[in-house]
This record gives sequence, structure tokens and C-alpha cells, in this order.
Amino acid sequence: MRWFDQYPLIISQTEKLQSFETILEMEHDSDALDEELHEVLMELFCWIETRNYISELACPVQRFLVAVCLQKDGMGFINVRDVTPWISKLEYGIRCTV
Repeated sequence: MRWFDQYPLIISQTEKLQSFETILEMEHDSDALDEELHEVLMELFCWIETRNYISELACPVQRFLVAVCLQKDGMGFINVRDVTPWISKLEYGIRCTV
């Protein structure tokens, strides 16, 4: 099963992405694009977690970090010192994408 099929975006996230796509298709100034991009990123990454169970994490970034921090044998988590480099790589990847 594909990741997106198992963990779909919530309706408000999908609506923001569609709105952003519409603005990209039209010709707008950079201020309008910056504002819309900011709203999309806020909708995707800055929201209040209402669930407390790891198995029900709704944020794809949180799920990624939990998955990448598991030891290869699946018997626990990696050393806490190894988490920061993963967060840095994730942040770098987001910046490159944006």
C-alpha cells in the first residue's frame, strides 16, 4: 500500500494545496505567492496534535521521524544523539523542495 493511501491529507490540507495550485497557474506577484505558500506550509506542518498515540500520528513529518528513529532490528529507538542529524536532513530536504 502506498504511504499516501494509508495516511491521506486532511481536507483542509488538500484545500490549501489546491488553492496554492490555482494561484501558481495564474500570474500573481511574489507577495501573493509568498503569502499563499506560507499558509500552505502552516496548514501542513503547524497544527495542534489532538491524538496522543504514536500509531495514530497524522502529521507525515512526525511519522517519518518516528520511523527513521527505529533501530534496524526494530527492538527500540536509535541513540538520541543520532536524531538531530535526521531532523537536519529533513529540514534541508524541505528547503530544497520549497
